[in-house]
Amino acid sequence: MPAPAPSSSNTLSARIGRLLTWRRLPGGPRTPAAKRPPATLAVEGLPERIAALPTRMNTAITGPDDAHFHRWQQQLLRSLLASARGVFVVADTPQAMDRLLAPADLQEALQQGRIQPWILPLEAQAHIAQRRLAELLSELHTAGLRPHHALLCTNAAGLLQRTRLVHLERMSGQWVHWARQRHRASVWCFTVEVGQPHIRSIISALARSFLYAAHLEVHATEPGLVLERWDSPQGALFNTRYGLEPGPDGLLRANGSIVRGSAARLAQAPDAEVVYATQACLNELRALPQHWNAVDNWQAAESAVQSAIGATVLLDAGTPEHFEALATLVHRLRSTHPPTLKIAVRETSAKLRSHHERALLQLGANEVFYAEMRMARVVRHVQKMRDQVYMRDLPADWKTILADFLPVPEQGYQPPARFIELVRDMLERAQRQDLNHAMVQLHLLPHVSHSMALKAYCGTRSGDLLTADAHSLWLFLYTCREVDLNPTIERLFSTPTTNLFSSQTTHSQLPGIAQQLRLLMEENEQHPLPDYSQMLGAARAVPAAAGALPPVRAALVPQVVVPPLPAVAASPEPAPAPAPALTWQPHPLGKQPTSEERAP
Repeated sequence: MPAPAPSSSNTLSARIGRLLTWRRLPGGPRTPAAKRPPATLAVEGLPERIAALPTRMNTAITGPDDAHFHRWQQQLLRSLLASARGVFVVADTPQAMDRLLAPADLQEALQQGRIQPWILPLEAQAHIAQRRLAELLSELHTAGLRPHHALLCTNAAGLLQRTRLVHLERMSGQWVHWARQRHRASVWCFTVEVGQPHIRSIISALARSFLYAAHLEVHATEPGLVLERWDSPQGALFNTRYGLEPGPDGLLRANGSIVRGSAARLAQAPDAEVVYATQACLNELRALPQHWNAVDNWQAAESAVQSAIGATVLLDAGTPEHFEALATLVHRLRSTHPPTLKIAVRETSAKLRSHHERALLQLGANEVFYAEMRMARVVRHVQKMRDQVYMRDLPADWKTILADFLPVPEQGYQPPARFIELVRDMLERAQRQDLNHAMVQLHLLPHVSHSMALKAYCGTRSGDLLTADAHSLWLFLYTCREVDLNPTIERLFSTPTTNLFSSQTTHSQLPGIAQQLRLLMEENEQHPLPDYSQMLGAARAVPAAAGALPPVRAALVPQVVVPPLPAVAASPEPAPAPAPALTWQPHPLGKQPTSEERAP
């Protein structure tokens, strides 16, 4: 008689018992994979949710060779260790491996066998890239990489160096096929050296190989996490930047700012609506707008924005004598704050010249507001600035650049030799910063003497120089645009120019000005030109001695050694300059324009 069939309850109990017994067997599976937390980008406090590191596909991460990127790689390694039984780590040098595994917790994981290190130099990577990527993937398996291991390569830049398009296309398919067979995250880091900005461009082109791509950027002193392409619960993210800051433990964390788009517009910041303005900018306001804060001076403004992220600071331009202090403050604010901080400068007691405005914009300012703009328009423009992000590269040698924007302290009449030397100095600095100057030859009327015309000159701006030859005056105007030339000349003489000069010849391009200086110097060497310094007085002849320079100016302006120009023989006629080099417009002095132009 057959034995009775076991009940379903007895069968289920037996199965559960056998399962529990199998779980206790040594060497059996450890923590189920489903209960391990997924690996993430390991950045705390991100203002929005983003997807974890993907499996069965590759992730590309780039960053500079600095402390921020090294700490972030350590954070990534900890996240990978929490998500997998072990992590296979590839470094390009032993020193890089030692630096990565320096923390005590990572050393403990190494001793426990949860980290398997492997060294792959950049030269070997480049050799593999030119042959077959499959060899590298096979070597990784031979070295110990298994499907249950996560992969972290700290610098795979050698795989993308000196590769042709056909090699990149072949590697792309091999990378994709290899990643589909893996069950853990595979993170490939690429260190972007100073002379290798093309690495990110290659990563952008290899979207098939690296569906997920993130970058660590550092602007001024603030690092930022840029998600070139990533997934999130809200949908795919493209060109999204999260501002970062090091925490008390040195680990990177988010500071709350979000910048979106390839044009870099601020989408979110905890203080995006806050404005700090110096009191000199607010004299026209009866009441402060919402979220505006008044501060006494520049120093108080700098203290107020000490921990600002996306706020706006509005500074008064002050007086021309304090411009260098203003430019230094703008550069210090920009170099010590995130690029989401907005810096604006408003003219108050005096107007800024065009080169002052360009210097401020290059040293870190977002906007410069003219004195003619009413305060109500300034408030509206400040509101429109809230989503601006300063993404320019700050110059390393900013003091020299600031000195290039500033004219020589001399002004007014100069002897011909001194005039040539000073103008040539300013031309050399103008070429480095792409400044536009103007030099005008003013032809005297037959009944007007040199002394009459020189005494009628009333210019007081530094860098605007005047000299004379046998029949005319030479006027050099620092950073004067061609459209402003005639109104400016009219203001520089106390007598109408039509009563002094018959015509004028204008040179508005640097090659033409340099050629005229050469001809003027040759004329002075052959037949010394008259010096009217004694007639005009010693005070105007030498307006600024070296010891009278302000201490900041003397420190900022480099000593420029001007090489002597070669002498030209007197017998042959000088060869005509090429057409583009001489840009001149001779015309008689006539009726002045009726519309008022802004002075440069």
